[in-house]
Amino acid sequence: MIALDHSIFSLQASGGISRWWLMHSLSMTRKYGRDVHHIGPYANRNIHLEEAPRNCLPAAAGRLPLHWLWAPATVPEGARIFHSSYLRVCRDDPRVAMVFTFHDDFWLSGRSWKCQIKKACIVRCLKRARIIHCVSAFSKARLMQRFPSTPEHRIRVVHHGVTPPAGPPNAAMLPVSGDIALWVGNRHLYKNGPLAFEAAALSAGLQLVCVGGEPLSPTEQARIRELGLGERFHHYPRASGAELSWLYSRAVALWYPSLLEGFGLPVIEAAAHGCPVLATAGHAVEEIGKGWPILANHPTAQWLASETETLRRDRTLRARLASQGVELARSYTWTRYAAEMADIYAEAEASS
Repeated sequence: MIALDHSIFSLQASGGISRWWLMHSLSMTRKYGRDVHHIGPYANRNIHLEEAPRNCLPAAAGRLPLHWLWAPATVPEGARIFHSSYLRVCRDDPRVAMVFTFHDDFWLSGRSWKCQIKKACIVRCLKRARIIHCVSAFSKARLMQRFPSTPEHRIRVVHHGVTPPAGPPNAAMLPVSGDIALWVGNRHLYKNGPLAFEAAALSAGLQLVCVGGEPLSPTEQARIRELGLGERFHHYPRASGAELSWLYSRAVALWYPSLLEGFGLPVIEAAAHGCPVLATAGHAVEEIGKGWPILANHPTAQWLASETETLRRDRTLRARLASQGVELARSYTWTRYAAEMADIYAEAEASS
């Protein structure tokens, strides 16, 4: 039996980790059927979970206790594998093999109490896990750099999958028209969000659409007013899968100048929809993009605006990148992902 802990659905209203975990859980349920046990509680507020098939993850609803990070999860009798969506361990039992997924190490660089708690939790997970799943070769390298005592023979790299669009969108789903530059996810800290506002101001007539992420801060609101973006700026804190698919299909480009990514799921989602990507070189986006995204070592607002303007004018270039993106996304299937994760589970169970 495999025990999957769904704590991320209480921690994120949307976001890449919860998108990954939903697809992971559905993939494992399809593969193992009733041999999957779903551990809660989780708050039913995550937009990805809301759109999933009803009762597909039958864990108890509710909120995580305040001490959830320190309270080990209780696994059912007969469980052989425990895998948490986020930094949680199970009760110590030699019969239960723990698998831990490591995404990236950004939050480990700070000195705040939040960073220190996360670091302590990751150290605990690394010690307890029989197999460590890294989402990219880049995340593995960062793990080994940050925690050099981690036995490399226990680390496996498995890339995420991506869900291809069901078909071309045939109706306007959001009140946005004209050429769109798309931003998906958080904007603060290493995500380099301020570049989006500056670049949009340099791009006449371009609509900037931000999906997900934090509520607009007072600083962001003031900057949007100063730059005169007005009706050219749109923020959708929660967008459905269909709405996000429509935006990917409509956008001139996805702007993704993040300074650090363990994987970068929006890049592959954009590729699946034929949406060109402007991103930063030197981390996992370069690895998973395999030469397809348009990259800069040090992206600037001027660079984002200039490259986007080229894509607006050159329809032949956009068509070529769209075709190459769809082809790239075909190598990132959830079927391939499920098979590789099943190998990890089998290896973890067989190890001692």
